[in-house]
Amino acid sequence: NDYISKPIDDRLLYSKITKFLKNPAHAKETIFQKTKATPPAAQSVVNFDYLRRVTKSDERMAQMIQLYLQEIPQLVVNMKEAITKRDWPALGNAAHSLIPTFSTMGINPEFEEMAKSIQALTIHATTTGPNDGVSEQTASTILALFSKIEAVCALAAKELGAELVS
Repeated sequence: NDYISKPIDDRLLYSKITKFLKNPAHAKETIFQKTKATPPAAQSVVNFDYLRRVTKSDERMAQMIQLYLQEIPQLVVNMKEAITKRDWPALGNAAHSLIPTFSTMGINPEFEEMAKSIQALTIHATTTGPNDGVSEQTASTILALFSKIEAVCALAAKELGAELVS
C-alpha cells in the first residue's frame, strides 16, 4: 500500500517496489513506528532537483510551487481545526489530500507515511463507536504526527517561496 503522484518518476516507482520486495514485512509495520521522524534542521526539505526533473520546465515548476503555496497552508489549518474539534473525518480527508504533496515536492517519504498514519487513525476513529472513538493516547499520537507535518509544511513553504522569488 503506497502512493506515487503523477507524473510518475520511474526511479521513485522502482525504489518503492524494491522496498516492498526486499522487506515484505514492511507492510505489516505498525503505524506508530513512523512517529520518530523529524524535519531536517539544516537541510532543504524540498528536493528541488527532483521537482525540476518531474516538472520538466521552469514555468511548470513555478506553477507547482504556486499551487503548493495556495493549497497546503490551508490544508494544514484545516487539519489543526479538525484536531481541535475532534472532527476525525475532516482530519482524515485533509491528511488524504496532503499525501501526494510530499512525493510531488520530493519531501522525505517519512512525512507521507505520517499523513497516511493520521488517515488510518482517523478511519479507525470513525468506525469505533461512542465517545468519538479516539482514546487520549490515539489523540496524542495524532497530535504528535500533525506537529511534525505542520513543521515540515512550513519549512517547505518557506523554501518554495524563496525559490519562486529567485
